[in-house]
Amino acid sequence: MGNEVNVLEQILSQIPTEILVSTLITTMIACIFDAFFGFKFLRPLVIISAIYTGFDIGSVELGMLVADVGGAGEILPLVLGIVCAILFGLLALKVYKIAVYIMGGCFGIIFGLCVPMVVFSLFDLSAVGLIVGIILAIVLVVPAAKLFYNKLYKPLYILTSSIGGMMAAAMCLAMIFTFDIALIGLAMLIGFVLGILAAIYQFKLNRDVTLADRIESK
Repeated sequence: MGNEVNVLEQILSQIPTEILVSTLITTMIACIFDAFFGFKFLRPLVIISAIYTGFDIGSVELGMLVADVGGAGEILPLVLGIVCAILFGLLALKVYKIAVYIMGGCFGIIFGLCVPMVVFSLFDLSAVGLIVGIILAIVLVVPAAKLFYNKLYKPLYILTSSIGGMMAAAMCLAMIFTFDIALIGLAMLIGFVLGILAAIYQFKLNRDVTLADRIESK
């Protein structure tokens, strides 16, 4: 661990102080905002993230591909980035909705397969457990997708954004002053506690709001 920390410190020390500090401060502010208001502003956050990702893919990945094929200069990668950013922004909410449904469906499949297989294996009936598991997985995939979208995703998002956001913010704040792993760990522990408070605030702020309200309503 010590060697890894030293390597990280050496890498970060090569970055100009002004750039490193400004990056850490910007990241810290973004993490705090997400921790307290992530679910409330989910729709614009999803769109902004999609636009950024689209621009990155278009200008960097596709731009490099086109440049390798025939030399594109500096204008075409920029144009590709703008086009991909617009497309990603337009499709963001629909793709996000589909992704959440798929996540819920996958949980239903996993639960439907695993529980019967484990139970029937206790009675040396693994083959029967597999058959029952496949049938149960098929039956559960759609209800699980709907349940995950309508009920479960909201608390999971709030908990992860609040606790993860505050821990990341605390880590960034600590790294502005020190690279000592013990102090950074202590800061992240404090961030965990503050993240619980942020989650409580988010639950109160979004008490009567569903995921569908956030990404489907305009």
